[in-house]
Amino acid sequence: MKRVCMAMLFVPFVACAQQAAFWDGRSEWLRGVAVGNDVWSLKESVNLKQNDVSDYVRMRELGLNVVRFYLSYKFFESDSAPYQYKQEGWDFINQNLAWAKANGIRLILNMHVPQGGFQSNAEGGALWDVEENQKRLIALWREIARRYAGEPQIVAYDLVNEPVVTKGKHQWQSLAQRLVNAIREVDRNHLIYVENINGIIPSNYAKDAEMNFVFIDDPAGKWGLTFHCYAPIEYTHQYAPWIPGFKDNDGGAYPDPNLLQFSSDVWKGATFENPALPKGTTDWAYYTGVWKTIDDTAAATVGRPAFQFDRLGEGKVWFDSITFEKRSPAGEVTAIATYRPPFKGGWYFWQEKEGGRMLEADNAVGFTGTTAAANYAANKMFVVLEQGWSYRVSGRMRGEGIPEGAGCRVRFDWHTAQNISVRNKASLEREVLAYLNIAKAKNLPVYLGEFGVIKHTMTKEKGGAVWVTDMFDILKAHNVPFTYHAWVDHWFGVKGNAEMEQVFKKSF
Repeated sequence: MKRVCMAMLFVPFVACAQQAAFWDGRSEWLRGVAVGNDVWSLKESVNLKQNDVSDYVRMRELGLNVVRFYLSYKFFESDSAPYQYKQEGWDFINQNLAWAKANGIRLILNMHVPQGGFQSNAEGGALWDVEENQKRLIALWREIARRYAGEPQIVAYDLVNEPVVTKGKHQWQSLAQRLVNAIREVDRNHLIYVENINGIIPSNYAKDAEMNFVFIDDPAGKWGLTFHCYAPIEYTHQYAPWIPGFKDNDGGAYPDPNLLQFSSDVWKGATFENPALPKGTTDWAYYTGVWKTIDDTAAATVGRPAFQFDRLGEGKVWFDSITFEKRSPAGEVTAIATYRPPFKGGWYFWQEKEGGRMLEADNAVGFTGTTAAANYAANKMFVVLEQGWSYRVSGRMRGEGIPEGAGCRVRFDWHTAQNISVRNKASLEREVLAYLNIAKAKNLPVYLGEFGVIKHTMTKEKGGAVWVTDMFDILKAHNVPFTYHAWVDHWFGVKGNAEMEQVFKKSF
């Protein structure tokens, strides 16, 4: 492979001929947004009403020059008639290419919904477990590449959005290679982007030493890596109803010097030996937790308190305080913090099965309706753990109709985490650099395909505009091409969001 500039996306000469070497064209820092095209609805026909030429005009006015153009396989074929491609899909791409070209904007074609299902919510296992779906995806990408091999307005092909494999990394390694091979049969011009794995079903979505990237052989030597960054997810996606446990969660503000920020967070254990609330109805009482000593076998780097309320059914549990303490090897006890209601801003409600809900009173927080494991944990109370020290969580609670076998307690949770810092611009930069450093080590171009903040953060108190501005600064400093998610979107949209549009205009 020929040597390329780290983090620089090479784009084609607009006037190059049908078989020109697009890879060797002029370079330009690409900055843009995603156009979603309503792919999540999985409609059988293309939604031509979501965007028009005025959108490209406005993008140009904001200083943008590239669009990540989301595709669904259903734009091109039906499950009942595979391999029979619909003309309306090609017409849709061609119309957007014309609008984009008229405004100096290029497209990155992204297969957001492949055969087998949308990947990001772990609902697309059929792509990996049904070989026919892979064959159809390979054939579709080959046809896309054949039709647009000589189209310089297209910057690159982004093969599959946020792949979530069912067995292991080798599945994406194999499919990505087959996709590249098929594309290169008909198109040796365009750059190909291979995204890192978003998760394995089932998994904790932890990343390996190579940030879950896979590496392929490209006979044209024109491929790179792409990744997404929504760090920290509990902030950028707070109140997101499609993420289990996030619907009612306040993810705090940005920046916040009191909130720890880290990557590759993996839960390791908790003090389930802490006293549990007895069954039936009980008055308020203080429950003292047990000490947990941190040693090398604990695999623990950070810890926090949590409320647990398993299998409540129609019962209700109430909490009105929680105390977090530490004890030195010499036996000296120090209070880390005592928290009382309201328990908001950086707390996370998780439940194994949907159905549980939060209850609020003037001086307490309660829970009911859970049918399996469930907890409410304090991201804002994470602390860095010290080897040889012990930690304890205690608190007050009461119960109403607690059933036999329910597990209601306050507890201490410990996690393994890397790149620990506070929630600020430096932590964001470290998160981005974790990906860029892999690309640099492999001598590959890299592109940030998605990042953004949910609309709930776009207030002065929440700091969403600050997060976006900091991210833009980081990407500019490292010369990373990017597309923000997304132009039109109920939760993350730029269009029509005056404050967000102003952030873009000031930045570019």
